[in-house]
Amino acid sequence: QELACTEARQEQRDAVRERLQSSSISNMERLRLVLLFALRYETDAASLKRMKEDLREHSVGEAEIEFIDKVVQYAGVSVRGGDLFQNKGMFKQFTNTLTKNLKGVENVYTQHKTHLHSVLDSMSRGKLKESSYPFACGQSNAAAREHHVLVFMVGGTTYEEFRDVEAINTACGTSF
Repeated sequence: QELACTEARQEQRDAVRERLQSSSISNMERLRLVLLFALRYETDAASLKRMKEDLREHSVGEAEIEFIDKVVQYAGVSVRGGDLFQNKGMFKQFTNTLTKNLKGVENVYTQHKTHLHSVLDSMSRGKLKESSYPFACGQSNAAAREHHVLVFMVGGTTYEEFRDVEAINTACGTSF
């Protein structure tokens, strides 16, 4: 949860490395942790190299370890369109840190907001980026505020995404 929601590279690197050494988790869970870290901090080559060595020490196969580089190549920051971790830009990072520290988190399991939440929130405020969503922003952003929006997700949605849509519907009076 912390890996996806906060920007703290050293602390998260240490926490992931500590979990990798734990005997209470499976090799698949070790691999998942490193994959999440790799997607979040793909430029930290030294840490990723050490984590891959940790995986080898726990008898994780080379094919699985190579999967880390393939996932970064396929879904890394250079190829994904949106801001998956909502951390692009210094002002955005400062705002996120300040907001989280001032508001606090009521429940650690509900602090994460999905990418769908950020897209729908931007759309409801008329601030959707035209470069990322050209068909949704055909007119000016002020005119693009819709009251009824159909969201189609290939492959289905999660309960977390459903929760976020319900929260936006309640807060904004928009029907997604």
